[in-house]
Amino acid sequence: MPWTYNDPPAVAQNWTDAEQRRCVDAANEVLERGGTDEEAIFACIAAAGKRSRGMLKKTYRGPIEFKADADQTGEFSCEFATLNVIDHDQDVTTPGAFHEGQPTLIEAWNHNYGIVPVGKGIIREKDDKAIFDGRFFLDTQSGLEHYKTVKALGDLTEWSYTFEIEESELGQFEGQDVQFLRSLDVWGVAPVQRGAGIATRTVAIKGKEKEGGSDADSDNAGTDEGEAGDGKPSGPPPQVVSTLVEIDLMEAEL
Repeated sequence: MPWTYNDPPAVAQNWTDAEQRRCVDAANEVLERGGTDEEAIFACIAAAGKRSRGMLKKTYRGPIEFKADADQTGEFSCEFATLNVIDHDQDVTTPGAFHEGQPTLIEAWNHNYGIVPVGKGIIREKDDKAIFDGRFFLDTQSGLEHYKTVKALGDLTEWSYTFEIEESELGQFEGQDVQFLRSLDVWGVAPVQRGAGIATRTVAIKGKEKEGGSDADSDNAGTDEGEAGDGKPSGPPPQVVSTLVEIDLMEAEL
């Protein structure tokens, strides 16, 4: 689909006007050459200069819990990162790395940047976890489909987030050379098919009050009955999961 300056790709939603214009021009040029929507999105990101800012992804896995309610609002909580542990990229995300209360998009399945966001929420930290409190857009087809899919998959769902590093430093942690991630700007959180992560999960999906009944949220919200994931890698190796290699390939073609 061709994009316009008034309707840029979803990934460019919060960019400056100049970045959005460069994004749209580059994306549409790829489409005119017969490229795919995905290739166009990568061209958009590169043209806007986002590659130099370090757009990365990390993916985590763990047990999932949902609230039993037939009439859902689409609200949920998930743990999408674990703090003060060495992840599979030899990174240690430190407490305070995530901005408390930062509003963030729910990206489409597997970070499909060519599809409009399917929800939104905020980020917070609690103990050694990064928490995303979000809501799927149930009044849109894609938002409703994502909600139903995540709920149906249960603990097969894994969570990933797109981010850029604002502050980091090299050092040692538990006798290993690591990169400490001190400050991150999260662009979006997404449910994914496969990941390599440590102890994350969906905490709850909240339901609205039924007719003639009480809200089930008060009984089950925030419960924690599952055990943490084993953190063993699954799917692509970390260097593929963590970096948008495709952007480099697209830059080489442009």
